[in-house]
Amino acid sequence: MVFALANTSDSYKPLAIWFSQKCPAKWADGGAAALDALWADALARGGAAGGAGNALTIRSIAHWARACDPARYAEAMERSYFTMLTGYVYEHGGRLQHYMVAKVLHAMLGAKFVVDIDVGPRGALAYCWYEFVLPGQQMRPGEVWKWRREVEPDDVHIYMSEKLSKVLDQISEHLDEKKGAAADEDAARYYRDLGKAFAVSKGQLYNDTFKNGVIRQASYLFRRRGFAENLDRLPGLFGTLNGVLRVGPRCALIDHFHEFPVSRYSPVAWKPFDPTDPWTKLALDAIADIIVEPDARDWILFHAAQGLSGDPKEGLLLMWEGGGQNGKTSFLRWVAKALGPYADKFNIQLMCSEREDADRPNSAMMRFKHL
Repeated sequence: MVFALANTSDSYKPLAIWFSQKCPAKWADGGAAALDALWADALARGGAAGGAGNALTIRSIAHWARACDPARYAEAMERSYFTMLTGYVYEHGGRLQHYMVAKVLHAMLGAKFVVDIDVGPRGALAYCWYEFVLPGQQMRPGEVWKWRREVEPDDVHIYMSEKLSKVLDQISEHLDEKKGAAADEDAARYYRDLGKAFAVSKGQLYNDTFKNGVIRQASYLFRRRGFAENLDRLPGLFGTLNGVLRVGPRCALIDHFHEFPVSRYSPVAWKPFDPTDPWTKLALDAIADIIVEPDARDWILFHAAQGLSGDPKEGLLLMWEGGGQNGKTSFLRWVAKALGPYADKFNIQLMCSEREDADRPNSAMMRFKHL
């Protein structure tokens, strides 16, 4: 919890102190000094519990709370949104503007959506939306537990009309109750006028022009600087069809909520290695038929496995000579298909033709920009 708060903002330290005091025994054991040391350690590691690349933020806290007690979490969040919107209604005479609705959406969806500056559809820099895909929602195979880029935040548009509108219905009921319980005619007239103005604002949640204005304002609130630049940059992480694979001496599949900025994925699902599995045995036997020598086979498989990790590695060049019976081509295509966007075909012209001018874009090398 302390690491997640520290990685979100230094201003959350009072909340970390309050949370630590919820356990009197532990607080008495170390007190403020122990918390200060833990907070400093969290800041030094960038909020990463257990090492770099495993950052925790307030998104993790929200996920833990939802997983612990979904009903109580939903009740607390609805009460929070109701309080925020009711404040706007009373302060501004029932009229909700774009930024006000965007603030509430950020409170509701800030753990699921991110905005950053990146190259837009027309080739210029623009605000681009990213959504963390969860099971059960519409997706392409392989997008689950990863960030996907959206041309337009479709789910935010739908959420305004179908989910946020329910919170506004509660506010309408609240204003009706206040009007019915008014002590005099002036108070009743006040709540009646407030309700009329608010009814207009509530209807705007079904208006495309109004919602587009809210989305534009939300872009500034959901902005996370550096997110696009750091996407798919962490070494040791490999997106698969069924999650995110943590590559190492003991590979582990992340098929649950996480904080890693991963968007790319292989079209192949990961499962633990089992040499007795019929399909695994078939693939190994086919490779053994193509590469007969065990030492050469192990080295070539090692060479292919380098594509699983983004760690810095030696630039090993594989020169594979043999008869033209499509064995080498088949193997290399299997590797390329399994790696998906983590691999690409090397243009032979980069080795045997004249180099392009240094002051011009190298179109052949651009294909490897994101590998």
